[in-house]
Amino acid sequence: MTNKQKLISDLHYPLWLLKDFMWMCNLPVISLMLAIPAILISLWMCMMTAGKSLRENKIILWWLIANTMWMCSEKFEVNTYWLALLFFGFGIIEIILYINYLLKNKQHE
Repeated sequence: MTNKQKLISDLHYPLWLLKDFMWMCNLPVISLMLAIPAILISLWMCMMTAGKSLRENKIILWWLIANTMWMCSEKFEVNTYWLALLFFGFGIIEIILYINYLLKNKQHE
């Protein structure tokens, strides 16, 4: 990973934390503006990784999207709650696949 890629990757977490902080402060427009680059960076991270890292990044991506849909449902009063449930479900499936991946790799050691 190049220095530029590492910098972009490192921006992901502060954007995510600021997004949730703005949601908590009842500033949903700013929160949504922070969610978009956080989700895009998370998607980019998925495209740049493989194996264990890819699985971890996919869990984070599903969580971020679900969390954003939940916020939109709550703060903008739009019907996206069902999307939040769907993406949280994808995240749970990905966690199960991740645990299976870890167990298989541990058996081969």
